[in-house]
Amino acid sequence: MDSPLSIGIVGLGCVGRRHCEQLAGLGHRVVGAVKRTPPFGKDPCLGIPVFDSLDGLLSHSRPDALVVASPNALHRGHVLAGLEAGCHVLCEKPLGVSGAEVREMAEAAALADRVLMGGMNLRFVPHFRAAGDVIGKGALGTVRHVQAAWVRRRGIPGPGKWHTDRSLAGGGALLDAGIHVLDVAWSFLGRPRPLRVSATMSGLFRGRLDAYEARKVWNGPVRRDGVMDVEDGCVALVRFEGGATLDLDVAWAVDGPESPFRVVARGDRAGLSWEKTGAVNVFIGEEPPRLVSAVVGPSLHESFAQAVCGGANPCPPSDMLTLARIIDAAYASAERGGEINVES
Repeated sequence: MDSPLSIGIVGLGCVGRRHCEQLAGLGHRVVGAVKRTPPFGKDPCLGIPVFDSLDGLLSHSRPDALVVASPNALHRGHVLAGLEAGCHVLCEKPLGVSGAEVREMAEAAALADRVLMGGMNLRFVPHFRAAGDVIGKGALGTVRHVQAAWVRRRGIPGPGKWHTDRSLAGGGALLDAGIHVLDVAWSFLGRPRPLRVSATMSGLFRGRLDAYEARKVWNGPVRRDGVMDVEDGCVALVRFEGGATLDLDVAWAVDGPESPFRVVARGDRAGLSWEKTGAVNVFIGEEPPRLVSAVVGPSLHESFAQAVCGGANPCPPSDMLTLARIIDAAYASAERGGEINVES
């Protein structure tokens, strides 16, 4: 590793804490964090100073880099403040809640000559790299269509808290889980330019958290007096330049069978099935599926540190902007009831 970075964390929920632990494990110095709720002072578990504002962290600790793990709608302000203070920034997904926000952040990073990296963690898991190697070497031929799905029977994160409040989350299942599914599928297509999107949104529990029951509730118990004004499911068809298509089905909550996070790529020579659990299989004719071995590489945090030191940015703002524009078009399509052109 090159010289360790001094890093500040914005947001000390479960995701922010994981960032702290992983960065410290790599030898970087986590010099402080921002938390929206008290107590402030010093975190007893992590042993780092905790501030009630980003200004306090930046002026006191002057970190080299910032990790943003705050609610989605706060990303823009936190990223821009970090860039203005001269920090490199690693921001959790989604980078922004709209294409306009992501474009503004990308322009600010370029102007400041700082690294801005999206936190698309699945790009760094060994079985994602393995699938990418298979596709990159041409084993599938030309990939023309990808089916991508992640459907939970009851899997709303933090019902009634910020995840389900549009003013803080920016969106629901599509922006939360769907952006991961979309990114993996788009990557398997070779990241072509999107042209058009047709989408519908569902709201099984929109406005009726009193009816939500689940054995496992993420991020604590259901807040039944909270807000649920985002979609809990999305179905979309995305058309790309060159004729490739992507079929997306994602849901936090359905009355029906679950579908594990699976992406299936159809090529003109072979097909490939990828699962979040780690399985990658190649299908050729009637032969039994061939399991693909994992490919180990740098982690998300190692890649961020390498990018800060002049290496390639594996999750650049340009990629995050394309994903945001697809999602913008999906929301617009669902609202208008027809196919929508993706902003270029």
